[in-house]
Amino acid sequence: MPHYYFDVRGDGSAPDEVGIELSGPIEARAEAARLAGEVLKEADGAFWTTPEWQVHVTDELGATLCTVSIRGSMARP
Repeated sequence: MPHYYFDVRGDGSAPDEVGIELSGPIEARAEAARLAGEVLKEADGAFWTTPEWQVHVTDELGATLCTVSIRGSMARP
């Protein structure tokens, strides 16, 4: 099975040095979306005050599979 790495980039970046085995790119993209949801949940609103967060997914050869970007913007009062 292919091995994928899920780096969380942004405030408090966390490179994934372990990765996980998944059956293919469809499952890796689904995992990226799930992880992005966890990042939002754990951030407790911090994404409003940081430029951008990303879940960047690479395969075992280092090739980029996908990137999920999280960016908050607020209207000025």
